[in-house]
Amino acid sequence: MLKILNIKEGYPDSDYAIYLLDHEIAISRFSPEVKALAVIHGYGSHGVGGVIRSRVHEYLASMKKEGKIIDYFPGDAWDETSPRVKELTKSVPECIVSENLRLPNSGITIVRLAR
Repeated sequence: MLKILNIKEGYPDSDYAIYLLDHEIAISRFSPEVKALAVIHGYGSHGVGGVIRSRVHEYLASMKKEGKIIDYFPGDAWDETSPRVKELTKSVPECIVSENLRLPNSGITIVRLAR
């Protein structure tokens, strides 16, 4: 199952947004039906890349390195022909039909959870 997490709702500061993301990853890792998170973080003011987006990607890179997540996929780099994306969509088919992923979307990132 693909679970949606909107961390931009209410326009939190980046520290609180990372707290929300960390909390949801911790909970979802132990929920067998949740295999991935679609993290809605926004793309920043005027489309130039926001602080939350950058912090989310940095945080997820460290989580991947530590083995706490399998992988993450920035929405603006989503490519259904990529072997990494194909592996994800095989495990989480909801990603194929997600309206958030029909076009490149820099305001979302998909997180593949580790168990």
